[in-house]
Amino acid sequence: MKNTYRLLIFFLFAFYVIFPGCSKDSTSPVVESDQEVLKSQIESIDSVADFSSSDEATIDDGSAQDWDVSSLGKSLSPITPIRWGRKIDNIQRNSNIVIAGDSIATATIVKTITGRLIIVTSSSEGLLTLDTLQKQFTSQAQRQVRFQRIARISDPKKNWKPIDITTIVGGTSEARNFNITKLEIYTPHDTLIISEPMMQWFHLGICPYGIPVLNLGDTMLVRAQIQSTDTSREYVMLRHSVDRRFAHRYRTRMQMVDSSGNQLSYTREYEMRFATRLPAGVNVCRFNVVYDVMSYNSINDDIAPFTNMFVGVPYIVKRY
Repeated sequence: MKNTYRLLIFFLFAFYVIFPGCSKDSTSPVVESDQEVLKSQIESIDSVADFSSSDEATIDDGSAQDWDVSSLGKSLSPITPIRWGRKIDNIQRNSNIVIAGDSIATATIVKTITGRLIIVTSSSEGLLTLDTLQKQFTSQAQRQVRFQRIARISDPKKNWKPIDITTIVGGTSEARNFNITKLEIYTPHDTLIISEPMMQWFHLGICPYGIPVLNLGDTMLVRAQIQSTDTSREYVMLRHSVDRRFAHRYRTRMQMVDSSGNQLSYTREYEMRFATRLPAGVNVCRFNVVYDVMSYNSINDDIAPFTNMFVGVPYIVKRY
């Protein structure tokens, strides 16, 4: 009897060692919902996350940067800007997921950006004396990503993949008297005419409607059309070739090539061409080319608020 009792104890012990998942202390694996998985993929899958992080880095100058001083117009509290830059202090990200039917999901990514516009100016005492002023701002930016169901297995992480992405559209919360009404991009392989940025979708794969792909050194011609009621023309900056992993920043003032209208409504066109770049040792990068528009008084008036609108278009650069 004692031997039988000992044998029973041995088998019970062996059972709990070999099959620990059957014990009372075991925990079931956490199964994420489709909503949770899609939100996670926005930040983890390179084809989406790289573009999302690039647009944040592209509009962040970090500090005041050099540029040519403009002699345009007059403002109520004029200053002479020597350098300026946008410093992002905080970004809050939110994703709203809508699943249509059972096979397509659309994520709307909303970023609330707070920061400071830093302007280095020459003081009234002379050009050799510099002052620094800062303007607080809050911007909101939106971009959409479309996902397709590719499987129906127990692991939701393997059921979806991103297939399309839009441009990113952002701007300050203050009312502005200008708007970007048309964008044009010309590359050796693509021609894009964009009049409704949030409705402009790019396929993430290789197809006629895919994201523009350029070889290192190819040139891109970009043109922006602005509708404005401001008699002083805007500052329109072109930002490109910025990857969050590297410190490189490329910001160029676009040239106005056409202007028409009167005090009730002005139509202005700005243009710039640039050669694509890649960091040393990198074979491919996902970037955004960003049209960054600010009112004249944002930079040249120490009292006027910072008013801004920007649109970013995704593109890819690769070595031959």
